[in-house]
Amino acid sequence: MATHSGSRQGRKPGTAGRAVQVTTNSFPVVNLPANTFYQYDVGERGTVFLDVIDGQFNRRRNLLVWFNLQVQYAAIFNPRAAYDGEKNMFRATILDLPNNAGNFVVYLNGNATEARRKQLPGINVKLTLVGRINPSSLVAVLRGHRGATMGSEELTSIMLLNVLVKMAPLLICINKNTNNPDPHPSTARSFFVQSKSVDIGKGLEMWRGYFQSVRPSIDRLIVNVDVTSAVMYQGGPLISLAMNFLGFNNVAKLGIPDVDERTIRILDGFLTGLLVSYTMSDPERPGRPKKYKTIKSVENFCANEFKFDWKGRRCTISEYFWRTYNYTIKYGQMICVNLSSNRQVILPMEVLDVKPGQFYKRVLSPAETARAIKFSSPSPKERLDDIKDAWKSEVFAYSDSDLLRFSGMTIATAPMVIPARTLAPLKITYGDNFEENPINGAWNVMNRKFVVPISVPSWAVMVFDQDISLKEAEGFAISLQKACAALGMNFTSSRPPFILGNPQGNYESLARQFDDACGSAERTFRGKPSFILVILPEFAPDIITAVKYWGDCQKGCPTQCVKRSKIRKANNQYCNNVALKVNIRIGGVNWYPSESLYVMQYLKSSPIMVVGADVSHAGPDTQRPSVAGLVSSVDEKMCRYVASTSVQESRVEGIIGLGDMMANAITMFDRYQQVVHHQSNPLKGVIFYRDGLSEGQFDVVAREEIRIIQTVFQRLNVNAKLVYIVVGKRHHIRFFPPNGGGDRSGNCEAGLVVDQVLVHPIEYDFYLQSHTGILGTSRSAHYTVLLDELDLPSDGIQGITFVLCHVYGRATRSVSIPAPVYYADLVCGRATYHSLLFRGGGESSTLEEHKEAFCKIHRRMETSMYWI
Repeated sequence: MATHSGSRQGRKPGTAGRAVQVTTNSFPVVNLPANTFYQYDVGERGTVFLDVIDGQFNRRRNLLVWFNLQVQYAAIFNPRAAYDGEKNMFRATILDLPNNAGNFVVYLNGNATEARRKQLPGINVKLTLVGRINPSSLVAVLRGHRGATMGSEELTSIMLLNVLVKMAPLLICINKNTNNPDPHPSTARSFFVQSKSVDIGKGLEMWRGYFQSVRPSIDRLIVNVDVTSAVMYQGGPLISLAMNFLGFNNVAKLGIPDVDERTIRILDGFLTGLLVSYTMSDPERPGRPKKYKTIKSVENFCANEFKFDWKGRRCTISEYFWRTYNYTIKYGQMICVNLSSNRQVILPMEVLDVKPGQFYKRVLSPAETARAIKFSSPSPKERLDDIKDAWKSEVFAYSDSDLLRFSGMTIATAPMVIPARTLAPLKITYGDNFEENPINGAWNVMNRKFVVPISVPSWAVMVFDQDISLKEAEGFAISLQKACAALGMNFTSSRPPFILGNPQGNYESLARQFDDACGSAERTFRGKPSFILVILPEFAPDIITAVKYWGDCQKGCPTQCVKRSKIRKANNQYCNNVALKVNIRIGGVNWYPSESLYVMQYLKSSPIMVVGADVSHAGPDTQRPSVAGLVSSVDEKMCRYVASTSVQESRVEGIIGLGDMMANAITMFDRYQQVVHHQSNPLKGVIFYRDGLSEGQFDVVAREEIRIIQTVFQRLNVNAKLVYIVVGKRHHIRFFPPNGGGDRSGNCEAGLVVDQVLVHPIEYDFYLQSHTGILGTSRSAHYTVLLDELDLPSDGIQGITFVLCHVYGRATRSVSIPAPVYYADLVCGRATYHSLLFRGGGESSTLEEHKEAFCKIHRRMETSMYWI
């Protein structure tokens, strides 16, 4: 198997770079819980209370059930238990239950004693003891003892501690209003507070939230706390929400007969599923907590006209509210909502309030997205100050938590300050061996030449935007020609053919137009076009699909799309950015890190192939297949890549066709060596960067992929060694420079490495912040080395990774993750254009039908970086 498993045992931290101190959003756990805890399974199929609650509201409602369970059975639940909102409950002492199991009936509204006397139906909860947990089992792991592993007991202990920490702010929220308890809206690791929210338009709000997670680090546990945010429906009067969403300022627009069916349908899609309650109290049951119901539909009925049977007579809704609540309906002609799936429970919007803190899960408009990004991107100082302020206030309330206090777990009150290093900036080599020193992680192509500029003797321009004049299109083409020529590309100065395309029609119609453009270029320049420039309207998904399918799969002709808004504002910088893509797409190299770097010398002396791999999944509302993508380098400078893609079963994270993809990568690497160096340089090693895996998938998905790759080595008789690294981007660890330090954005400088103190105690991992901050607080990439057969030193792995962040060909700056990882993501996205079934919906199609419709890359594109 491996000469090095990827463990931290015996591996020293790196030494390259300048030593610095950084603050992190992590707080050390001072004392572990001293007690043994007891774990209970909550509920069983058919009676579990989770099953009877609407989907997205499970967690919040379940917490209310849990709170009322312990109030209504206080003699049993003293001290209180901790609950994860789903299936697990933990308690520091064992419950006194026969056979360690018990059934409970819980009531959410009103007097539980009275409800039991009347034998009213409640919510059934069953608790069953399933295990004992001793958090001290983590000590061996934290100290990095030889043979220590994160087994089931250790993982369950971490889960327990996360629940204890998570419950502290939720309990404070509930305890503030015991008569009508309502916990913060929360996800598995985050909770959100309304006091820090902003309106982003269309009836939506952004709420500030706080992420909490207990993580193992060297010699200690830490509590990672971060600022987060979520989009919520606007709480309060339902009528206000509806008006804000539709952008109406006159309620008459929602009245019958003025309202149209389209408006009703749009509003129905927005409101269905929301929890609402009466604005007024029930006169027969004053003081009762609010009871929430779910909107099932928006109906074309109004309160003044809709009638139902009430007390033996026909009655309108307006009359019912006057007689029952002494309330006069103000907007009797306004459309209503239905609160029942089985019958008509029709209510006017004006008598309903929307429960605050309901998550909005759909796509935002561009304007809403811009406001959401602004709210969600605090500067590093603002982010750290927010965390510190929340820690000191009642938001987290760890010190007031009876669960933490009874367990004996204590958490420090100040964030950790830890040692780190800043790697030296890399020199960038352009054509004519000109070297440039990046400034703040960025460099410029002005007055530079590409390392390998490609000639463009033939090309064509297609214009599908009917608002773009021929003069505008010609002007942009001339600007692009000049920019490419200035960068060293031998770009023909002759006028290319301009084809005014018809954006209407099916794929066959569009493909004929592309063929015509290709033929025009061949006749004009007496040779096949190097690429075709396509000018598109702002929104043209069908044309983009047709362009890429035709160029990548059918014709084997590179294409470059630009939009109307871009070319009308095009300056030299934009033309240079297009030139970066075109040169790489048709076979060129724009720049590479200086060969004087020891990392580059190592990669050149020992033929190494770097690989990036990812799996892309369709949106949550579709079952379309997932797409796997793999890119692999072929040159010693790690600038040229080839790609493989495939479709596979939806939501499967492992790469099903990995064996064939890796075999193709090795074949293409060997072919390049023979063509360029006229000899076969045996592959010595593969550095495999895997994106998209969570920590819970390391032992299953990653280990299987390692086995597959090693099997390919054996099958092809390749004596190469493997380094397998998982790239994590969705973590919440942040680093903050000391006061007065950092880059212009207030973030740590590019090249920051953290490989001690905060890292995993037994697995080899490190954080690398390879890019300069632009907006908000930068997030370092988290690298976990699961296998290292090359036995690379820490400086070696970190140096290679840092270098690869500088070869992303379409950005003149170091990026946040290695270029092959970025490229793998781009390849997955590009592959969705390679099946007309993908873009045409294909929801009801089988996996086999999708595989049959998925088109391979044209042979002329196999060695090109078509996805750039």
